[in-house]
Amino acid sequence: PPNIANGMHSGQSLDRFPRGMTVHYSCQDGYAPIGNVSISCTEAGMWSWPLPRCEAIGCEMPEVQNGKVYELQSTYRAGELLHFDCDAGYAAEDSYEAQCQPGGTWDPPVLRCERGECGCPLVALPVDAPCRQEQRVQAEPFCNGLYPITAVTPFPCGFVICIPCEPPPDIPNGKHTGKLLDEFLFGTAVTYTCNPGYPLHGEPSIYCTTLDGKNGAWSGPPPLCGGRVECAVPTASYSESQGHPRQLQYVLPGLLCS
Repeated sequence: PPNIANGMHSGQSLDRFPRGMTVHYSCQDGYAPIGNVSISCTEAGMWSWPLPRCEAIGCEMPEVQNGKVYELQSTYRAGELLHFDCDAGYAAEDSYEAQCQPGGTWDPPVLRCERGECGCPLVALPVDAPCRQEQRVQAEPFCNGLYPITAVTPFPCGFVICIPCEPPPDIPNGKHTGKLLDEFLFGTAVTYTCNPGYPLHGEPSIYCTTLDGKNGAWSGPPPLCGGRVECAVPTASYSESQGHPRQLQYVLPGLLCS
């Protein structure tokens, strides 16, 4: 019986095949049979037709951590390439493409975007210029102001630039950790604390991010430092009041609240 690509038949060890004999085909790992998997030797001394074929198993739609796939499909054929991009602030570990392998696996097996070095975001689209895959280049992050947000366009797709935020807002009765910083680039975080007696309400930390890949914005509003904590009037069976009538002071053994 004839051989088929990426498969084999059950008669490999035989020398003679009498009329009426049937052989069965199977496929290598990563391939699936298409058509009838068996053929028979006919009375005319010929094998029945058509032959089965082994087709590479395709890949399912992948997920990209912190990114997205261009022209996403529900399935991909073995050998087919896909291209993906990363969200602002993230970059691919190696390549921005993956290939479907026979057997339904991707190479690389996990499509992941990691936060870029020094927190600089990737701009997915050059300003006022179309983004084409053939424009993509590998570039090192620049966080020294060489490529500001107002850089002359067009520049390569996926090029890394630094997006700054305005200084974080001050809050009454509190302070933040960014007082000694001159600039606040993408990814920079500041933490707020309140003065003694003023409880903090909200998230203590905010960080510089971007909503559109172009302009810096803080991740949220700063927290608030609430009013001073007042002492409740204690009760005691033996006590006396001291001080001005409008600002009483209660004295208890081992306790002073003013």
